[in-house]
Amino acid sequence: MSKEKEREGGFSMNTSDIDRRKFLKGLAVAGSAAAVGVSGCLDDNGEDGEPTTQFACPYCDKTFSTESDLKTHIDENHMGEETEPQAGRMLVIDYTKCTGCGICEQVCAEKWQEEIAPDTAEDTLNFEYSRMKSTRFQFVDTLNVCRYCTLQEWAEGSTNYPCAEVCPPDCIETVPEGEGKEGYTGMGYKKVNRDQCLGLEDCGKCLEICEEQFGSDIFFDPEEHLAQICTMCGGQPACADACPEDAIEFAQPGINGRYFARTPDQQASLLYRKLYNHRREI
Repeated sequence: MSKEKEREGGFSMNTSDIDRRKFLKGLAVAGSAAAVGVSGCLDDNGEDGEPTTQFACPYCDKTFSTESDLKTHIDENHMGEETEPQAGRMLVIDYTKCTGCGICEQVCAEKWQEEIAPDTAEDTLNFEYSRMKSTRFQFVDTLNVCRYCTLQEWAEGSTNYPCAEVCPPDCIETVPEGEGKEGYTGMGYKKVNRDQCLGLEDCGKCLEICEEQFGSDIFFDPEEHLAQICTMCGGQPACADACPEDAIEFAQPGINGRYFARTPDQQASLLYRKLYNHRREI
């Protein structure tokens, strides 16, 4: 069977004729089928029966077996309410939902340009202030944003973030819960001390280690060229709230942070192989 075909029992498709819309639609169908297959296998006790997937309400302690039930509950009981800042989470992108609209980048840039360079924010919006950047690769729109790659001392020799570990002036700080500027920092997330950062021209070690191990998720502002790292907006990320497709989830991190620490091209390649059962030649 040619590499354009799926294995027996799957579907066949000539990948040379696939446009981006068909590709994303196929990913969504495949993802839904996989979720149904997994959820019907085991319940919380590991027995046949109820689905294992539970969708937790961010406003109360209720959980639901389907995402539609959760949305109905929120619409009926919590419409207009604001969620509380949450600690110990990271941004997880669902690439089957992301359309590359750029709204997440826009709200991030607006927020940080107003904070760092308010004089320039009145006239123009500079997307270089955004702490997340989109990349289109193999028909998939992917986002670069800090994965908060928590390490384990027994495995990596340190529990510190790699970028903070190599920073000469120790300017990458963790802001404890209850401290920091509301809506910008706090809840145990990272921030860059701009008074200590040496900048891209004189240092850039955080960028080097991030590119080497986890993908390029550190950016530099266009004015002073100082490091910019996602602070998760102090536990209430503006990008997740603004995404019209609900493609950005504020979720618990994977083990060692490595599950989600893939570069955009790695993530896109993985999705492509899962869907079409062969590696796309680029």
